[in-house]
Amino acid sequence: MVNVKAAVSKAMGYLKDMYQIEQFKDVLLEEVDISEDNKYWNVTIGFTRRQESTSGGPMATLIGQSTEFKREFKVFQIDAETGDLRSMRSRKGE
Repeated sequence: MVNVKAAVSKAMGYLKDMYQIEQFKDVLLEEVDISEDNKYWNVTIGFTRRQESTSGGPMATLIGQSTEFKREFKVFQIDAETGDLRSMRSRKGE
């Protein structure tokens, strides 16, 4: 059986494999739990990603104010027996 540290490590590895995380800031483990039947670890990883803003207009782009940062969350469902990724989904921020 995969323990909690291994499940978190697997989830972080999947995040790195699927995204260019060097563009993310503040990549953090947000929460982890195991399903009631002990079959899956649910690992939530949060990060801040740069978002282009269209609200400032063209002048904002010229003076460097067109970038906003948005906190995002990904929930990885890791098989507790094998460590394989079962699913990944986005979670809305709180």
